[in-house]
Amino acid sequence: MFCQQCGKKLQLDDAQFCPKCGSPTAKLTIKPIEGRFETLITSLFKTILIVSIVIGIFSIILGESLSNTLHPLLQEYLAQINKETVNEISVADVILTCCFLIIYFVSLIGVWKFKRWGRILYIVLAILSLISPIIIGTAVVINIWQAVLITVSYTLDGILLAMMFTGPISKKFQKTMSVN
Repeated sequence: MFCQQCGKKLQLDDAQFCPKCGSPTAKLTIKPIEGRFETLITSLFKTILIVSIVIGIFSIILGESLSNTLHPLLQEYLAQINKETVNEISVADVILTCCFLIIYFVSLIGVWKFKRWGRILYIVLAILSLISPIIIGTAVVINIWQAVLITVSYTLDGILLAMMFTGPISKKFQKTMSVN
C-alpha cells in the first residue's frame, strides 16, 4: 500500500498515517462527531424532561405531606378557609383538572417522540399553568421545600422550551411534520 499524498510505500498495511508526510491513509476511519453530539443532546433533553416530571410530582407530594409544618396561625387560617370552600369544589373542577392532567401526559408523549403537536401542546399547557392562579384568583400557600422544587421544575421547563426551539432538538421537531 502506498501513500496517496506523497507516494511512499507504507510498511504496515493497517497504517492510518504516512510516516513521511503524515497524511491519513485510506484505512483511517473518522467517526462523525455530529451524530454523537446529536445523540448526546437528545439524551440530555429526555433526561431533563424526566427530571422535570419527577421533581414536579415530588413537589406535589411534598407539599401535601408537609402542610402541617406551616406556622400554626397559618394552618388555622387555611383550615378555616378550607371549611368554607370544601363544598365549593364542583364536579366541573374535578373534570377540568383530570382533563388537564390527561392532556399534559399526552403532550409529554408528543414531546418525547419529537412531534410538533406535542411541543405546541406543551407550550399551551405551560402558559395555562402559569396564568391559571391569576385567572382563578385563589391564594396559594406552600412550604419552602415545595417552593424550591417548583422553582427548579419551572427552570427545567424553561430549559426544555429553549431546547425545543434552538439547536439540534428544534430540528428534530421540524423533521416530524406529520401527525402520526
